[in-house]
Amino acid sequence: MPIIIRYTYLFIGFLLLVSCGRSSSKSSDPVVYAEPDDPELLQARNEAIKSLDYFISSFSEHHNDTSLNFSIKADFLDNGQHEHMWIDLQKIENDQFIGYLGNEPQIVKNIKYRDPVSISKSQIEDWLIVDSRTNQYEGGFSAKVFLQRNSK
Repeated sequence: MPIIIRYTYLFIGFLLLVSCGRSSSKSSDPVVYAEPDDPELLQARNEAIKSLDYFISSFSEHHNDTSLNFSIKADFLDNGQHEHMWIDLQKIENDQFIGYLGNEPQIVKNIKYRDPVSISKSQIEDWLIVDSRTNQYEGGFSAKVFLQRNSK
């Protein structure tokens, strides 16, 4: 059974969206379907997890820098339906990653855009750091998979 994954169709559009600083507007990312055992997405998740300590260190060092936007991606479940969405990270406290849902859910109904979210490190599937000054980004491993697929 396929899972639902939200991703940034045009990653540049996402960069422009968050380049206005830490506050963001509703994401209009399209919903795509992917198999739970998709090897490219599993590899992307593994890359994100392997480099998660770098993300945490960067957040700890630069979380007050308003030109940087820190986001994490997690799986949200409602009535057996999965939707993978981004969280705008605000703080890390007692091993909990706390922020606000950065996507408008299309599948799950038990959460909505900008709802407060708290997840554990083990729930993180991807991470993204965007510098609004340069429109440079780090991470976003799952989004890169979909961008590569769409460019073929």
